[in-house]
Amino acid sequence: MPMQSQDTFAGIVRRAEKSRDAMRQWFPLLEELAHYFYNDRQGFLAEQTPGQEMNIDIWDSSPEGHRARLSQAFVDAMCPRDRYWVGMETANKQLMLQDEVRLWCQITSYVMYLVIHDPRSNFIEAMAELGDDSCSFGTAVMFIDYDNKGRHLVFQCKHLKNIAVDVDANGKILRHYCWWPMSVEDMVNEFGIDAIPADMANEYRQARDGGGCSEKKFEVIHAVIASDDYARYGAGIGRKQYRSLWILKQGNHLLSE
Repeated sequence: MPMQSQDTFAGIVRRAEKSRDAMRQWFPLLEELAHYFYNDRQGFLAEQTPGQEMNIDIWDSSPEGHRARLSQAFVDAMCPRDRYWVGMETANKQLMLQDEVRLWCQITSYVMYLVIHDPRSNFIEAMAELGDDSCSFGTAVMFIDYDNKGRHLVFQCKHLKNIAVDVDANGKILRHYCWWPMSVEDMVNEFGIDAIPADMANEYRQARDGGGCSEKKFEVIHAVIASDDYARYGAGIGRKQYRSLWILKQGNHLLSE
């Protein structure tokens, strides 16, 4: 059952902000690591100014060079160039003994490889950033989306300053949050005009009639949380293990689920 309570969304926003505040204690360390190993990924404590010299006090490029080579080795190990690295097989291993099933898995793996490596997917660039983040900070986050208009996957490596997670006592991730700066036009393009608050929708309509639509950016929180219905009833029609919620922080307004 979709959540409808505004208080529930406000609680998710509060939990997300609390998790991000806890993440901020790592920003000085991440900023220093970026300064020496990965200058293009600075900006944890302050916004970067385009054209600004970021490594004016770095006299030895060896750390950055070592990071780049380690990152490339990391990516090559995950996605080797000399073979179709995407592999699929059935959960029931006995089915793999059938020739027809093996052939289907091989064809599906090949098609998935082509889908991932579609030039429009940004996979190669995103994997390079993923490797650089992993080798610089010890962790990285990949966002995988689907372009409904172009009908293709889109890969994007997110900046760690916009990421927060809740974990249990064993370190298992329970909830994942990502912050996206979006203008009114961005939200309309992503979620549709009916999904945004009425005042923003009116502003957008006036802009289309010749007015000016503000370029102000609003914080949208993408929260991925466990589904209570799935935990209670298990898998079923309309029930998935996790819920993907897009919430406009201003007003705790649900944009999409």
